[in-house]
Amino acid sequence: MELRTARIVSATFALAAFCVASLTGVLVGNPADAVLVRAIAAMGVCWVVGSVVGSIAQGLIARELEAHRLRNPADEVVLPGETPDEATEADASPRTPSRPGEEDILVV
Repeated sequence: MELRTARIVSATFALAAFCVASLTGVLVGNPADAVLVRAIAAMGVCWVVGSVVGSIAQGLIARELEAHRLRNPADEVVLPGETPDEATEADASPRTPSRPGEEDILVV
């Protein structure tokens, strides 16, 4: 799975900065050329800041996902209320719901 967090965060920061700078400039009554130049400058600066913040977030997410995978390997899934021995027996036979509609319940 490819993480694109840095690009998404940097683009969001840049667009938000452009919107805020342009709306503020128009509401204050600055000339259009000054508003656009300042909005583009704010967009560039915030794109760099967002890229740094996004890269840090992407690294943290990747590290936490890997730690989660190591803590919870998929072949050792134990349902709530079961011991590990019961889980291996349950894998041999399909689990049937004891109540109607129980198959729709997700336990996290």
